[in-house]
Parts: sequence; C-alpha cells; structure tokens
Amino acid sequence: MDELIKYITEEKEHLPKRQRAFCEYILRNPLKVSILSITDMAKEARVGTATVVRTINALGYQSVNRFKSELRQCSFSLPIPTYNAFWSATQQSLLVTENGDVASILNLFADYVRNLNSPAFIEQLNTAAQMILKARRVFILGLRSSRVFSTLLENELQLLDIPYVQLSEHVDFIFDKLSDITQDDMLFTIAAAPVAMQSASVLQVCHEMGVPSVLLTLSQTDALSKYASCVIDMECFGMSTIYSPMVLCIELIRILLRRQLSEQSDLRSQRQDRFFKQHGLKIWDSDT
Repeated sequence: MDELIKYITEEKEHLPKRQRAFCEYILRNPLKVSILSITDMAKEARVGTATVVRTINALGYQSVNRFKSELRQCSFSLPIPTYNAFWSATQQSLLVTENGDVASILNLFADYVRNLNSPAFIEQLNTAAQMILKARRVFILGLRSSRVFSTLLENELQLLDIPYVQLSEHVDFIFDKLSDITQDDMLFTIAAAPVAMQSASVLQVCHEMGVPSVLLTLSQTDALSKYASCVIDMECFGMSTIYSPMVLCIELIRILLRRQLSEQSDLRSQRQDRFFKQHGLKIWDSDT
C-alpha cells in the first residue's frame, strides 16, 4: 500500500498548482487526511472543496471514501523515522532558522499557532479532555525526550485533583504498574521524537485490552497512531523547536479541563474557605 504514497508523489508534478498543493498536504498528513471530511480537508489544506474532489479524481479515484480507506491503510505501513533521520532533519531546520533573526523565528511560530486553529485540532483536544474526565485514572507515559512533558502533564492533573499513575519514572517497572490498568482507566502517551519502542508496546497492549488512549505526537504518520483512540497531531516537523508545541498542547488541555471542572472547583474553594474560617487560619497576611 505504500505504493500509493509513491504514486501521489509522482502524479502531483503533472497537476495544476492548487491540486499539487493539496497533494503535498496529503503527503505530509496521510493519516489525518484519511479521517477528515471533504470540507475539513479543504479547510486544513487551505484549498477549495472542488480542488479536493478534482485532485482525488485526478489520482484515479471516483470514490473519496475508497481513497481515504486506502490512504489510511497506507499510512499505517509507513516506517517510523529513525533517530538519525530525525536528528538530521532537526539539524537542517535549526540551520535555516539560525540564519534568521529572533523576530523571524517568532513569526514562524506565530504562523504555526495560527495553523493549529482548525476544527480537526480543536476536536482532538476536546476529545482528549473528555476522555480524561471520564477515566477513573489517567496513566501517563512519556519516555526519552518526552519525559519532561509527562512530568508537566502530571503536575497539571495533580493541581486539578485528577487521579493519575505516572509510568515514566522507572522504565524497568512500566509493565508492573500497567498490569493494574482497566477499561475504566485511560492511557495518555506523549511521543516526541525519537519514539521509544516501549511506548509502542504499551500502546499496543492497551489497545488489545480495550483501554482508551490518547496519543500526543509530532505527526499523524507516527506508527503508534493506529493503536490510539484519539490522536493529537502537533505537526511541527521543520520548525526550530519541537518542545514549545508539546507544552502548548498540554496547556490547552489544562485550560479545557479547568473550564469543565469550574463548577466543582468553585464548590471545593467554598469548602476550603469554610475550613480556614472555622479554624481561624490564613493563607495570606492580608486575610481578614
């Protein structure tokens, strides 16, 4: 099925400019395109719906659904980028941005954030927040370069009084802790490159057990995507940083969770106020 990617790569050179631009978007986001409606494809790729349909027809498909189905199967067979390939791409990106000034780099990131403001991405965030709120416990996994983000997510859940289990602290005991997981829990996996093989194993085990899972990744083409119930795709390859987007995503999830927990938070604050007044305690010197 990976021949489809090769075919699109070759055929796009013979297509009109707008259709070629849509093909390039497909090649960057094959898995994402495979789950979007025609309208959302157009919005995400910044082309018209007519361009989407004409491009798919030009590629030899009369049925959009058939194209999406074959594209989805193809995206699952794509190889995970090797560490060396990822590092080389990152180094090239850094060389490009280092030649510019700080303002240029900030403008690049501003454009990236604006591009995230799409129906598909917002839906991914809302789905992840709802899954967290419904779960009995959130099992957090972030290995290697993702370890710092797993700690950040842990801190956010702790502040919101959401029960969690941190799997990332002791790599040798991940499956000992995971043996306690049930379908009432959920797994939140963070996969900044390079991805550890253990992350794939944990996701696969949870998938086989029917445990709902969220994958926060740098690309929908990540081979881990096929095991996740919800994929949050940050699409930040080619930027000078992969860290800011991941932090931004966790911050957005915190905001969504806090909003939905606001009523409960108000009740908790009222209980705390009564407790402090009852016992004559003060938090700040200015309290009366």
